[in-house]
Amino acid sequence: MIPEADRRPAATIDVHLGADALRAIVPLWSELLAASGSANIFLTWEWMSAWCEVLGTAAVPCVLVVRNGDGAVKGLAPLYTDQRAGRSLALRRLRLMGTGFGADHMAFICRAGEDITPEVADWIAGRVPEWDVAELRWVDEVQARRLAIALERYRGHVCVLTEADPSPVVRLPATWEEYRGLLGSSHRASLGRYARKLERERAPVDFRRAATAEEFGRAWSALVRLHQTRWRRRGLPGSFVKPHFEELHRQFARLALERGWLRLYHLEAREQIIAVLYCFRYGPRVSYFQAGFDTAWARYGPGRLLMAHAIRSSIEEGATEFDFMRGVEEHKLRWKPELRHDYHVTIFRARPAVITALRLQGGVRLLRRGARRLLLSRLPRET
Repeated sequence: MIPEADRRPAATIDVHLGADALRAIVPLWSELLAASGSANIFLTWEWMSAWCEVLGTAAVPCVLVVRNGDGAVKGLAPLYTDQRAGRSLALRRLRLMGTGFGADHMAFICRAGEDITPEVADWIAGRVPEWDVAELRWVDEVQARRLAIALERYRGHVCVLTEADPSPVVRLPATWEEYRGLLGSSHRASLGRYARKLERERAPVDFRRAATAEEFGRAWSALVRLHQTRWRRRGLPGSFVKPHFEELHRQFARLALERGWLRLYHLEAREQIIAVLYCFRYGPRVSYFQAGFDTAWARYGPGRLLMAHAIRSSIEEGATEFDFMRGVEEHKLRWKPELRHDYHVTIFRARPAVITALRLQGGVRLLRRGARRLLLSRLPRET
């Protein structure tokens, strides 16, 4: 006799194609994200809808809604087909929605305790004629490992994991005094020295957070201007010059302000904005995304003082994590973070034309099965 539990129908996948079909699942999306327990603002419908609007027809949403045998929704996989693929050696690409503009820790959205990676892996492997390569970037490490393991059983498919830039993350204690005590003595001393110098020589000084549309507009303009000016002086383009980057983030930051998620901190001296931090608060996590400061005031350490203010404010409002996001720069490490790792997952059918195209563009190094297993073994196992 087959046990009753084993007679249940197999899981099913509903595919929602295009922006119109996507709007129909807004309530489901928000409910699933709340049930997942994720604190990642880049998985919210607000981020995804702004992302879709800015990219327009260049990205066709392909969201998979996975149901169990009883018809209950387990989770969703926010994918899209990149219509710009013709520019990249004619490869048709399947990617994760919301990526490409600095978003980290991306994942399929599942109810707590559920896992939809086997179903998504089956779907991806069975749709090879419709795409040449699936490039899932900045994937949460647990889901990256699960995907690679699920795809091991498909002969002829290659799944490559590449470690992305780590994200420094600070686990916040209950009080600022406790956290300050964890910092290095020279760093603590510099904060006091900069604060006294700025107050003494450039008073009055004011730390602020944009709370109205008017305050947002002023602080946002200063962020873009200060960021771009600083990087151009170093001979680099700066983040906000990238196509659609400033448009998307300005649009989303306005939405985040309405939802109470935006933390656009700025430091003013004599009514002039000299530093801006662009951050978000979502759940227990505050995420630092971008910054700008006036290099003419560099000797007063405005960026360091504003970061201390942002972390202190995060502790005082009850956040438990301050995520510096991707990039292990020295100015982040001085705040005593741990490192969190994301992975890029590249999946393709081992066909000569696809392999040749990938090699020519240098986007992925093909790993033998043994090397792939070695990389998997380095990923932390779930408990």
